[in-house]
Amino acid sequence: MRAGGGGPGAGADLRLLLADDEAPARRRLRRLVESLDGVAVVAVAEDGRRALDLAAATEPDVALLDVRMPGLDGLQVARRLPAGTAVIFITAHSDFAVDAFDGELQALDNWSSEEDAA
Repeated sequence: MRAGGGGPGAGADLRLLLADDEAPARRRLRRLVESLDGVAVVAVAEDGRRALDLAAATEPDVALLDVRMPGLDGLQVARRLPAGTAVIFITAHSDFAVDAFDGELQALDNWSSEEDAA
């Protein structure tokens, strides 16, 4: 956990940023993540540019990034996140998941948003 003040998620073991361009997916993923003990959603973004702004302001430990977003996509965002921010890509398009595991990005995992659509 990053050192820091008393901002959002200050008491959580894991501070998470969520970025997805689809509002229903953001709501569903936020609900799932917030059900986990010790995890706090410190920022939610609807696009890649906003995700980078929020990452700079909140210093999350982990970023859940949709691979396909308008403007900056999740792969581009991951390359620009502060050092030390772990990344988990979320996508309904499994064919894009392969790009997340290239040597440069070193993604932790890929979470298919189709798996939890029910």
